[in-house]
Amino acid sequence: MKTGWVLFRKEWLDFRRSYKAVWVPLVFLVLGISQPVSSYLLPDLLKSAGNLPEGSIMQIPVPQPMEVMAGTLSNFSSVGLLVLVLAAMSAVAGERTSGAAELVMAKPVSAAAYIVSKWLAYVLLSAGSLLLGYLGAWYYTDQLIGPVDAGRAFAAFGLYALWVSVYLSLTLLLSAGLRSAAASAAGALGAAALLGILSGSLPKWFGWSPGRLTAHVRELLLTGAPGGSFGLCLGVSIGLLLLMTAGAVWLFRRNSYTAANG
Repeated sequence: MKTGWVLFRKEWLDFRRSYKAVWVPLVFLVLGISQPVSSYLLPDLLKSAGNLPEGSIMQIPVPQPMEVMAGTLSNFSSVGLLVLVLAAMSAVAGERTSGAAELVMAKPVSAAAYIVSKWLAYVLLSAGSLLLGYLGAWYYTDQLIGPVDAGRAFAAFGLYALWVSVYLSLTLLLSAGLRSAAASAAGALGAAALLGILSGSLPKWFGWSPGRLTAHVRELLLTGAPGGSFGLCLGVSIGLLLLMTAGAVWLFRRNSYTAANG
């Protein structure tokens, strides 16, 4: 436990030195605030730039508060996920390339403690950044558009954080197995895009997929209840998260042993 805490603190020290603890939350804060502000201003902007004939009337309704929150998480799913994967892609691969991983493992440190400390640090960084951006969107939605249903909003946030954690776990798995940080990021983003497309195009066939989590998040925000096959999707997502984290431990242990005996 003490070793894991030391490694966890090391990760946060690296976050501060690389400014990840600053720029990642700021990106999400900007993304979060921009959604309700742009939704509120969009009708006026379109009217002023519409060049309509005199006497014409353009009515563009302002979206409902929960629609704005759903749009915020949709922005997080594209730009936000890209930022998080790029931040985490060198978590293991970068340290193995620089030799830092070998220096750490030369001490009485287990592969599980090494990987789990990284997983926990990146999940907390991601969850904190998501929460900051989400609260920013919530505040401006409440001020500009209307009140947000707190129960739906918090439930959707928890489910969305799980979706992000699944792909962070995949990034860590690839980073532990590959020497290229870029390949780790490309693999994780490619998997996210593929599962998202398949889950959206073939929901009956891919109802189990973690790619369906974002659809359940949207349904939860707009209707108060997730969509069909939610329990299966939730169980598979949690199971994959645990399996990928365990797989990252195994790959890192195997690669460390190969390097030590190579």
